[in-house]
Amino acid sequence: MNAPRPLKVYPPAEERINIASHAVGLLLSIAGLLLLVARALAHGDAWQLVSVSVFGISMIMLYTASTVYHSARDPVLRRRLRTVDHASIF
Repeated sequence: MNAPRPLKVYPPAEERINIASHAVGLLLSIAGLLLLVARALAHGDAWQLVSVSVFGISMIMLYTASTVYHSARDPVLRRRLRTVDHASIF
């Protein structure tokens, strides 16, 4: 098994920008999910509802993982959260 890659250390200002921008992405993802679900309920069928729900929930998970990862300070927790963050991207 390979040794874990070292954690990247971001400057504090950059880390705050990462946290803020990903938190905004999270809020926009929630709003987008609500709008897409409302539209699917009004004009779509069950498959459209399922599709937009999966997409919206995936976006919420992605931005939540990223916001929490960039907010973490403990190196052990941060390493685990990095794995979750990167998994949610791909």
